[in-house]
Amino acid sequence: MKVLILIPSLHEKGPNIVAKSIPQYSRCEEIQYVFLSLRKNTEDLLNVYNKQFLNVTELDMRSIPLPKDINKLKKVIQNINPDVIHAHTFWPTVLCGFFINGYKKIVTIHNNPIEDYTFEYGKIAGRIMTIIFKTALRAYDVLIPISKYVGSAIKGHKKAKIKVIYNGIEDRYQLNSTIVNHNSLNLLTISVLNKRKNVIKILEILKLLKEKDLKVNCKIVGEGAELSDLIEFSRRNGLNEIVSFEGNIPRDSVFDYIRQSDAFIFTSKSEGFGLVVVESLMMGKPVIVSDIPVMWEIVDNNDGFILETDSQFVEAIKTLFNIKLRQQLSQSAREKYLRNFTIEKMVDSYEKIYLEK
Repeated sequence: MKVLILIPSLHEKGPNIVAKSIPQYSRCEEIQYVFLSLRKNTEDLLNVYNKQFLNVTELDMRSIPLPKDINKLKKVIQNINPDVIHAHTFWPTVLCGFFINGYKKIVTIHNNPIEDYTFEYGKIAGRIMTIIFKTALRAYDVLIPISKYVGSAIKGHKKAKIKVIYNGIEDRYQLNSTIVNHNSLNLLTISVLNKRKNVIKILEILKLLKEKDLKVNCKIVGEGAELSDLIEFSRRNGLNEIVSFEGNIPRDSVFDYIRQSDAFIFTSKSEGFGLVVVESLMMGKPVIVSDIPVMWEIVDNNDGFILETDSQFVEAIKTLFNIKLRQQLSQSAREKYLRNFTIEKMVDSYEKIYLEK
């Protein structure tokens, strides 16, 4: 069986990481995988896939595809001749849904479209994109939301089978370190720096912690449109000594950053899942997250905190200076990952769907 994984590019973002993990961790010899990227990629990105023996075909599609781009897509797919097409994110889902026929089609839905597209592109464009996206879903045989929350946003497609598959994370726990008793707390967040991710809230919380003379440091990993505003807020409020902006980092370095932290903080306004939150659970780190629907599927009081107000965040962080509590949360975080979010569990679930007649 040949499975074509259709993605927008090879960039190391959540949906692409999930897509790449399926063939990487496959234990099924019956399935051959081929990646089709809608856009050209750098040599460095191609080398990452080549080193892992992942077969990649590239198109050079425009941001908004023209008819000739669509015709080229059709021809390339005909030449590959897959048994299954598995689409990820907006343009692969839309193009495959409207223009590619004659194949078993599966789509992973990585977000609540109306929320994410509105945050990213504004109310009018977001609503139009949501209508287009949801209409395209009607052409798929199987819809795979990455959480029950995302599944609730795409109800009404009775023709398709709908199955929730949580994102799985490769196990890097051997890199972890023992919690040591020190008088300061090292927080970490990893995020695109945009309005939806709401990293400004973390800085506001840190300002309150500083006013209470609590010794907290925070590393902020990522880049985005809000970076300059965040840096200015940090400078204006005297946070430069406790906040460091790390920029983008290679994926392998993500786990080093998590390993070196005491807890992970995440204040996003909307998420389809929260891959980096699960990565932190995998590394045995307590997580402090905002009260949005999907977090109730990932986090509970045994392994972290789901919070609303700045004062609640401050009080939760204060409790983490208790080493015994932090160790208990750490153990529970690790157990949660092993129960629900292993890479093997995710891959087996996908491959079962591929092989279904």
